Amino acid sequence: MVETRFDRVYRHGCDADMMVRHRGCAALIALVFFVATSLVGATGARADNGDESYTLYMADGQLVTRSAVLFISPDVPDDADLSVSLIYGTRSAGGFKLRGVYRNQTREVSDGGIEGIKTGTLILADLSRSEERHSMLAWWIPMLRVRPEVTWTAGGQVYSAVLQSEVNLGNPVAAFGYTTAFIVILLFVLWLLARGRFLEFLCEPNGRMSLSKTQMFLWTLAIGALVAGYGMIRLQVPEIPATLLALMGLSLGTRGLSGAKVSTADDPDESVPDTSAPHRAAASARSFRLWDGLKQIVSDRTPDGREVLSFTRVQMVFWTGLMLGIFSFKSIVDGILWEVPWEMVTLMGMSQVGYLAPKFWSAPTKLSYSSPDSTYRLGTSIQANHPSNAGGSISQYTVMPSLPAGLPLDPEAGSITGTPTQVSDRAEYTVMGSNNAGSTRTAIFIEVIKNSALVPNSNDLAGHGPAGGVSSPVDPDTGGHSTHLDPHAEYEYPDEPGGPAKPTARPERPD
Repeated sequence: MVETRFDRVYRHGCDADMMVRHRGCAALIALVFFVATSLVGATGARADNGDESYTLYMADGQLVTRSAVLFISPDVPDDADLSVSLIYGTRSAGGFKLRGVYRNQTREVSDGGIEGIKTGTLILADLSRSEERHSMLAWWIPMLRVRPEVTWTAGGQVYSAVLQSEVNLGNPVAAFGYTTAFIVILLFVLWLLARGRFLEFLCEPNGRMSLSKTQMFLWTLAIGALVAGYGMIRLQVPEIPATLLALMGLSLGTRGLSGAKVSTADDPDESVPDTSAPHRAAASARSFRLWDGLKQIVSDRTPDGREVLSFTRVQMVFWTGLMLGIFSFKSIVDGILWEVPWEMVTLMGMSQVGYLAPKFWSAPTKLSYSSPDSTYRLGTSIQANHPSNAGGSISQYTVMPSLPAGLPLDPEAGSITGTPTQVSDRAEYTVMGSNNAGSTRTAIFIEVIKNSALVPNSNDLAGHGPAGGVSSPVDPDTGGHSTHLDPHAEYEYPDEPGGPAKPTARPERPD
């Protein structure tokens, strides 16, 4: 078939038309691809700028009360006008004031589970001063899941980078408010279970408030409250520093060793329940005076029931209060559990050792005197009355009330010597012997009579007994004085030694 000119022109026209149509389709496909690429770049974690790809990072669990920290790698252009917004659900909040933009910063980041060091731009955004933030995260909401977005303009083009995954944005006021309410309810339940005597949980078996129990209780309360608060914000257990574990271990160890020492005490005097306030009040009136309990924490108890400040206890209370205060303040301000410096952990450990060491030295026990019940003659030198004891050696002796005039107590040896210078009725005196590990005490009876009246014991029948006085030891069978003479009569001795003793009428002496 011969092709005419018309056929040739028509064919060429159809080819041109097809070419135009193909070119139009190609242009349409290119436009769709460009738009799709732009949309993906706007909603992804990276934004393209020529040959560069930007990645946005934001740590999980940041607080609205502090500046949010965002990091873009690599550096955005110097002339970029940055803005930060937060996407939550189907809404977003923006208009956050930028407190600082710092370029050429190095940060350790995690990208797809891979840790690495990257350089980029650090952005500090103030989330607390935006009206939109208050509508986004009300004061009673402890946490909100958000997706941060950073946009900027450079070279006439708009770029944005959106974090691929949501992060938790915390409101510490609400989180710690709920935590405090929970702890208060828990303590109230314990108070009900203890029938109003909750603080007795912090007492030793002898009724005295325990320093080691109180310290362990305060550390448990502080750490537990902060872990619960930040756990509510991050929906996971926060990272607990190793130094904090060491401090908690020191507290638990101190309580365990101190409690074991108290429960195995050999001194019967130390196992006697404390009948002084507040234990007596708690037992009878079911009330516990906190102030008296606090005094017991920093004091040691003397045999007469007085509370005397103890240096080892005071220094432990000081270091515990200081560490608790700094730890709680830093943890709340920084938004994470504060990593206590190891130097401070060491100081706390030395404080605990100072408190525990005296408990493991051998304490004295079973103090007694060679003459526990003595009668001395006025103006005549007495035979030394020496003490003895079991357990550890005694470094200091004290007596209450004061001994009769002229009969001093040696504070180091514990012996009673001298010459009585004043008549004294028979009275009871409590002698206490102590060292750094503890104390023990015993009761002795002393009477000072005139030189013409004396009740001798069986050792005085031959020659008036030892110079200066006689003792009347207690008979273990009868409980009375071991003498063969009438204890209700007075005896006058002749001027010459060895002469017969003459009984005279004498009022009955109280036992």
